[in-house]
Amino acid sequence: MLVFLAGARAGAQSNPTGIHFVDQSSVVLMANGHSSKLHIGDHLDNWTLMQVVKTTAHPPVKYAVLEDFAQLDGRLVFADTSGVKLALSKTSEPTSGSPAKFYLGHEIGEVMSSPTDLLGEEILAKSGDPDYGEIAAAFPPIRKISSYSFLGTPSNVDKIGFAYGGRTANFDPAPYYPPIAEIRDKGQVREGLVGGYLPILRFVYPESEGNWSEVIAFAPFRTSNGNDHIQPVWYRIARIENHRLKWIRYIDSYHPFPPRTDYDPSIFYADLWQLNSGWKEMLQPAMKIDLPDDRVANMAGFALVREMMTRVNDFPKYGAVDKDYAGSEHDGFPDTFTVDTTAMIEWGLTDLAGGYIDNYFGKFVRDDGSLLYRGPETGQYGRMLTVAAQYVDNGGDPAVLLRNRRRIDGVTKLLLGLRAGENILPAIAGVKEPFHVAVSKDKSDPQFRSYRAYMEMMYSGNLTEDQVKMIVSYRSHHHDVILGMPTAYGFNTGILAGFLSYGYGYGLIQHDLIREALLTMYSDMAHQYTRGTWTAPETRSILPDEGAAPYCTPAQLVVALMTKWLLVFEDPQSETLWLGKGIPRKWLQDGKKISVAAAPTRWGRVDFTIASHLASGKIRAQLNVPQNFVALTKVRLRAPNNAALKSVTLNGKPWSNFDASTETITIPNGVSGNVNIVARY
Repeated sequence: MLVFLAGARAGAQSNPTGIHFVDQSSVVLMANGHSSKLHIGDHLDNWTLMQVVKTTAHPPVKYAVLEDFAQLDGRLVFADTSGVKLALSKTSEPTSGSPAKFYLGHEIGEVMSSPTDLLGEEILAKSGDPDYGEIAAAFPPIRKISSYSFLGTPSNVDKIGFAYGGRTANFDPAPYYPPIAEIRDKGQVREGLVGGYLPILRFVYPESEGNWSEVIAFAPFRTSNGNDHIQPVWYRIARIENHRLKWIRYIDSYHPFPPRTDYDPSIFYADLWQLNSGWKEMLQPAMKIDLPDDRVANMAGFALVREMMTRVNDFPKYGAVDKDYAGSEHDGFPDTFTVDTTAMIEWGLTDLAGGYIDNYFGKFVRDDGSLLYRGPETGQYGRMLTVAAQYVDNGGDPAVLLRNRRRIDGVTKLLLGLRAGENILPAIAGVKEPFHVAVSKDKSDPQFRSYRAYMEMMYSGNLTEDQVKMIVSYRSHHHDVILGMPTAYGFNTGILAGFLSYGYGYGLIQHDLIREALLTMYSDMAHQYTRGTWTAPETRSILPDEGAAPYCTPAQLVVALMTKWLLVFEDPQSETLWLGKGIPRKWLQDGKKISVAAAPTRWGRVDFTIASHLASGKIRAQLNVPQNFVALTKVRLRAPNNAALKSVTLNGKPWSNFDASTETITIPNGVSGNVNIVARY
């Protein structure tokens, strides 16, 4: 079964080939043709024995925990006598960049003074798709943010915030190894995750080749004394010298003090095993993806996990840790409901979405349609109704809507009343001057908030291609788009609007502006998330001395939403399903493969794989669609290197319903079951 990547690409590294358990602190390990008895802390080749543990499964299962310190980003594996049962990748990315590459070689003043999207236009002027690496180098990574990252679990009210470099209110690694403080102060920390999409934070303090310290931290699925207002967190500090483990310390939530002068490492690894099992179980109903780009796949999966851990069960939270935006006064913000619930529907977590609908209409909407929130937002009122309809269209239980009908009707009547009372189609009715003129004269002008309206219009699915292009062109020629990202909070602010950019991306994908959509997504991935631990602030400024806004869930979910739409997109104006509409061309280089399983659509769940054999002139696609599938299906094969589509077979027979100019193969409605496509180039 396909899963979010938790070290799947690590197959190029060698695995332990055999384990024989001797006792609770030693094993005989076979690896790379060698065999040796290891005690905890010993190593064979690149593998160090960390612990021998029993899981909480029934009956308990014994595993040897082995870790690779021979390279900076090695792996942590659980193995038994039959081989590796769980392999967790370890990533790290620098949190600083090269000033020579910032702003693509321009001065920041030049970027800010240009009325057009200077950087985005330079990227799009090149042939081929935008490149993530080039885009990521354009701005410094985010370091100034109130809570740099956080950990938690859905069942616990408490969320534990991390400052830059791996420090929390309860824990600081520097006292255990003082050079950590200097590395942190210089901004030289590397950061990442353990397990691909899992919420296991990793902070690395590099010194020289083969010499570093690191902290791993995670929130286990347990409480202490049944207290669901205090979240336990494990911290592990390790010192590596000459690629070998020198020493290691384990800390359960608080620095040790008498009578608890040490913590049991076996519980750390048992909790780690349970963490993987717990999140895997929660994501089990979701669409599964396996992509050539690990970062995209893992960021999408991590976004779903991060949203769930922000909430307290079904109860919404706009942010975490900080009063802005974790305070209860922000819980009713409509975006928290509409974006979070949409993401769960789009990824097939339908039951979870139903709980979110029950909670919001039950706790935050009055019978007359008004909200328990500081003010209404017309576009989000409409989106609330769309979310409710999409939930049922995608297999949700109609009883959820029926028991909330009075309040859904209240929102409907409110919108109909506004529509009958005046012309509400413009962003602001009756304005006499355009956005860029009005706001530059008066920063308190109501059009200060028009950035929301533009993105909500693009997300509506109701605009024509010309209308979407008009909005994109207008914004990108009036200081309102930077590196493909729409901005917020006024005129020429330089503040990227991460928490609304999914709507912008939707409009681009709907009308086949794929290169522009990839630019937006890559820019969002690189500059609207902390670089390795992937925490998304609401907005961030590109100005070097300004920090980012606090974390919020709508910003966190942008990559998950855009990844779904690039892979599986339902046309809002027709009964048409697109598969692979916006996949990057490099994903179809020879030998690469894309797999999507149980993708939810309003016509049923769909599976597909696309495998490139361009060296022999072919790309194969295999689809599995439900019986009585009423949608017209379009398969897009964005082949690299200007490969020209010449012919197609469908289930072994010649097929003429394809368009080489749009790289699209059309399958009429009524075709169901397994569909095999061979495209020749």
